[in-house]
Amino acid sequence: YTQCQKPMNWAMTYDDGPTEFADAILDLLKEKGIKATFFIVGHMYMDNNSSDWSRIIKRMDSEGHIVGNHTYDHEDLTGLSADQIKNQMKQVEDRIFKIIGKRPAFMRPPYG
Repeated sequence: YTQCQKPMNWAMTYDDGPTEFADAILDLLKEKGIKATFFIVGHMYMDNNSSDWSRIIKRMDSEGHIVGNHTYDHEDLTGLSADQIKNQMKQVEDRIFKIIGKRPAFMRPPYG
């Protein structure tokens, strides 16, 4: 697309999360009735098997937000092989599926 198909519509997205501000962001979005898309980086949160991380992902989903994939290591994908890219995406996808029972429909590559 080169222009918005529905004037006056916009999308709110967050990369590199969840962060320590996730609950505050979710509280504000809920208060304002706004839905967003959160692109999750795996290694920053998934390696510690934190139940808090899982709780936040569940909350994002249950409150109607989209949970997307932002790769596992947040590497520049232009320097990786096809298999490495698939691995980066699959690690996050599998863990998100384990938490909310859905695979991310959207992926945002790191560094644009």
